[in-house]
Amino acid sequence: MASERSREETKIHGWNIRIDNQLLPGGDLHKPLGERALVRLASDLGRISLLLPEEPLQKLRDVTIILDEHPKLNGAQYHPSKQWLIDNGHEASLAKCVHISKASFYVKRDHLLVQPSMLLHELAHAYHDQVLGFEYEPIKKLFARAQLKGEYESVRFVTGKERRHYALTNHKEYFAENTEAFFGTNDFYPFVRSELEQHDSDMYKLLQNIWGDSL
Repeated sequence: MASERSREETKIHGWNIRIDNQLLPGGDLHKPLGERALVRLASDLGRISLLLPEEPLQKLRDVTIILDEHPKLNGAQYHPSKQWLIDNGHEASLAKCVHISKASFYVKRDHLLVQPSMLLHELAHAYHDQVLGFEYEPIKKLFARAQLKGEYESVRFVTGKERRHYALTNHKEYFAENTEAFFGTNDFYPFVRSELEQHDSDMYKLLQNIWGDSL
């Protein structure tokens, strides 16, 4: 099992945040990287706080977010399994947390343009696991139907090219990807809420029910 990285805890928009000491004032990466990563994190969490209804928002604020410049992990992840982390040489304390593991990727302009809702996506995984349960049958049922219908097999990506939707990876990604479109902007069509309602009306209705949002 990996040793614990040095981090400090703070609060941003009601979330507990654990920040790699390298990214904080006095750290080697504060000026070139840490400042920008914290600006984006505060911006993302502020937007999520305004978009989500109060009840699910408060439940999501129970999820710790970790901001690192990690030497082995890339991008961002939600870590559902403590045992998986141990078996793969990572810190067990990452379990049940949303992990922005590569701050340098998080602040890239091209990444922000392509995946503006990345943090919302990972928080949706946490909600699926900790509130609904990954075996929540309504999501699994609609995912199975989406696979059969084939309407996610070739959709427009944000760059303009056609691609297989990442939502088809599994029922967990189906929920997280469509939550991006429901509350923000996804990088695959359907990009936004109105397109989701047209493309996958049953998933749209399920997300209304799950998140308690009928706008």
